[in-house]
Amino acid sequence: MLDRSAICDAYYMFASLYHAGQFSKEYAYFGRLIKLGYKPGLGVQSQDPDRLDESAREVYDRLVANAEGPSRAAREKLANKVARIIRFVEYEVQKTKNWQLRSFVDSLQLHFNGYAEPGYTDPQCGIIATGNWNAITKWEGATHTTLSKTPEIVGRLFDKLGIETEWLDEWCSCSDCGKLVRTSPDSMSWTPSYTLGDGELICCECKEPKDSNDELDDES
Repeated sequence: MLDRSAICDAYYMFASLYHAGQFSKEYAYFGRLIKLGYKPGLGVQSQDPDRLDESAREVYDRLVANAEGPSRAAREKLANKVARIIRFVEYEVQKTKNWQLRSFVDSLQLHFNGYAEPGYTDPQCGIIATGNWNAITKWEGATHTTLSKTPEIVGRLFDKLGIETEWLDEWCSCSDCGKLVRTSPDSMSWTPSYTLGDGELICCECKEPKDSNDELDDES
C-alpha cells in the first residue's frame, strides 16, 4: 500500500520538473502533505525520477501522463486566452488611468483547486474566477454615468471560455487545500461549511480528515 511519504516524493518531483505553479492542484496537495509532517526524501533532491522508489514512481508516472495527455493542449490554449484578456484589461488601465479599473485587476483571482462548498460542481476547464463583475459607474448629481464596462465584459468572456465566475466578496479559499467555500449566504437554509481560527479558514473537507487509507485512494 502507498504511504504518504512516497506520495510526497512523487508530487515534489513532479512540481520540480514540471514547474507546477503555486495555484495548481498538485502544488496544493504537496503543501497539505508538508503540513501533515511529511517531507520529501533525499532521493528526490537530485530531480531524477529513476531514484524514486517503485510506489512513488507509480504515482509520479500518473501525474506526468496527465500533464502530457490530450488535455494539456486544451489547458495551454485556455491559459493563452486568459492571458490575452488580462493584457487587454491592463491596456485599458494604462489608457484610462481609472483607479477603480486598477482595483478590479488587482482583486481578480483565478482558482484551480475547485470547490469545497457542498452542492457545487467544479467547472470542466478547472478554473474559477472571483472578482467584482459590476460595471464601473459614478453619480454626478442626478446623472448616473458608466465609466467602464470592462469588468462585465471580462466576466462574459470568462463565461464563454467555460470559466466559472463568482463574486469576490462571497467566497474565500481554504487555508489548507485552496478550495473555495462560500462565506456569504445564498439562501435562508445556508450554513457555513468552514471553520475560522487563528487567522485561518478551514473547509469542511479539511477540518474532518478522512481515514488515511481512503485519502490515499482518492489522491493516488
